[in-house]
Formats: sequence, C-alpha cells, structure tokens
Amino acid sequence: MNQDWLPSQDAKLFAFYTNFVANIDAATDALKLPASTFAVAKEAAQNWLDCYIVRRDAQKVLNDAQEACLTQAPLTEKAIRAAAKQIKSIINVPTKVLTSLELTSSGEAPQERAAAQAPVLKVTVELGLVVLKYVKHGHQMLDLYGCRTGETEFTKIDRFSLNRIEDRRPNRVPGQPEQRDYYAVFVDKDQQVGEQSATVSVVVGSRPGQ
Repeated sequence: MNQDWLPSQDAKLFAFYTNFVANIDAATDALKLPASTFAVAKEAAQNWLDCYIVRRDAQKVLNDAQEACLTQAPLTEKAIRAAAKQIKSIINVPTKVLTSLELTSSGEAPQERAAAQAPVLKVTVELGLVVLKYVKHGHQMLDLYGCRTGETEFTKIDRFSLNRIEDRRPNRVPGQPEQRDYYAVFVDKDQQVGEQSATVSVVVGSRPGQ
C-alpha cells in the first residue's frame, strides 16, 4: 500500500502546513503562475494552523486545571472533614447549622447536585496505550463512548468503575495512525445520571506501544 504524502497526524500536519504557507508563494513564482493561483489553499492551511494553535493552548490549560484538581482533591477533603468533625463535636450544635452546611447523615442534597455533574475526561497516550482519567465525584461508575478514524458515530466502549481507563483496542487499519474521540456519562444504580462530558481526542500511533 502506497503511503499518502499528506500526513495524517496533527503534529505532522502542523509542520507540513506551516511549511506550505511559508513556501507556496515562492513556489508559485518559480512555476510562473499567477500569484493568486493557490491563494485558497494557502488560506485554508493558515486557517487550520490557527485552529490547531487555539485547540492546543486550550488543551494545555484544561490539562493543567485537571492536574490541579486531582492534586487538590484529597487536601480539600481532609480539611473539610476536619472542620465537620470540629463542628459536630460542639455541644448542642443547632440542627439548622448542620443542615445549612449539609453535614447531616443523609447527604441527599450533595448527591442530587452531583447527579447533575458531567465527567471531565483527561486523555493521554502512555507507551502507545490510550489512558483516560476522571474524578468520580461520588458516582459509582461511568459509561465511556468512542469514535475512531473511519467511524461515523460514537458507540459505547464499556462501563467502568475505576477512574483510570485503558483503551487497549488495536487500530482499525493496521499500520495506520488514527484519531480517537471519547465522551462519557456518570452511572449510579445502573442508570446514567448527569450530563454528557465534553469530547476529548487523541491520536494513536500505528500499533500498540508506538
């Protein structure tokens, strides 16, 4: 099978389009063609580059925020539990105080609000293996959906209880990189709850471990 000269991975496309934009005018002149001959292609390449940069920068901000949340979560839980223990140890603490802080034993209010939350997925490639992580926020499980290069719609991959998920599926076309898109929905008591997560994407190499 002849390999397409146009790269399929975003990082390689970025380098290719950057070079195209930088050199197409000189190439047009060398070919003695009108200056506007490839104006549409040049503009399209620049538009893609602009979109890529915006997405890359936004993804970095999101990744940093997710890492910060993962680091802060146990520290916050420890501090809140200590505060709650101190409040509850006060003699004759008014019930309205406990209720206003939602420190009652039922915990129904926080659970109802948590049910409206959407998962926040973080996806990386570790030694060629796609790894997804998320914070459970008290939910029991998560339904993960995926769509790969060559597929036209999302399908359910599986239901997971761990907050680290490994997608070990081989690429659809052996030897060819592919983009994988994912979204998820929380599950409690075998029922989906809350909102669908934002879609996250990653490019996987030509084979596992690449």
